[in-house]
Amino acid sequence: MQAQPHWSTEVGMHRRHEIRFEVSDPFGIREIVGRMENRHYSDLLHDGVIPPTTAIHAFRATPFFSLNYHYRLTKWLWAGAMVNYAYYKDHTDYGYNLYESRNQHCITLMPELRFSYFNRPHLTLYSAIAAGTTLFVGHENSSWEECDGQWWKLSVYPTFQLTAFGVRAGGEHLFGTFELGAGIKGFASAGIGYAF
Repeated sequence: MQAQPHWSTEVGMHRRHEIRFEVSDPFGIREIVGRMENRHYSDLLHDGVIPPTTAIHAFRATPFFSLNYHYRLTKWLWAGAMVNYAYYKDHTDYGYNLYESRNQHCITLMPELRFSYFNRPHLTLYSAIAAGTTLFVGHENSSWEECDGQWWKLSVYPTFQLTAFGVRAGGEHLFGTFELGAGIKGFASAGIGYAF
């Protein structure tokens, strides 16, 4: 019997390393910050500090910018990691001269496993899962009597990203990506990458 060639000898499969730069929507950071804000807001309501109808909330955030590296372990399985960055600014005016504001840098570090279920020389379809840590670094400003003024703060939260559908298309070295999923990076992302 003749031995079958190794999968890495197939056209387009011998490039086992890749780096990517991606940009995703800001809904993921909006969700995690919203959960933090709602928890604090609920505590204030429970303590009777403010009436429930007086708060005015303003929130602005950049998209997530991601730098990824992956290594192809087998024809179908990739392992890698990603570093993501976003910035957000939010301000809540509770009325009665009570307010809070935050300016935060959000950095996530996540290892990732990717399963590619359709592999062709110029087109790959895949799903992926990643989990790791989110760091919020920045300053907060508040008018509460016990913490009046501005201070720096570091917060750490667990985080994840599930890619339900991903597509990688392009040439042997340079390619484009598009992903749909849920998690800290939001629902959709697109980017460019280089395989070597």
